[in-house]
Amino acid sequence: MSLVFDVPSISMVVVSTSVIVGAIYYTLETRHQRIMRQTENILRLSPWFSLNSREIQEAISLVYSVKYTLTKDYCKIYWKTLVDPA
Repeated sequence: MSLVFDVPSISMVVVSTSVIVGAIYYTLETRHQRIMRQTENILRLSPWFSLNSREIQEAISLVYSVKYTLTKDYCKIYWKTLVDPA
């Protein structure tokens, strides 16, 4: 059994591969741009809050480490701290 490839079939394979590679590249590039915008926003706000880079990093890690998604969950966890801060 011999495989015969003609120009239209090879062209179709090349075009399909390039479309898939383009879609993967677009996905990775949009993810990278979103991260860059978030970082840029934080850095633009840092002089306003008078924070240095270490304090910004600590604030980011604090935000990412929250253990709630709704205000109701937040109140269940931290209500005592809110009512009696001492």
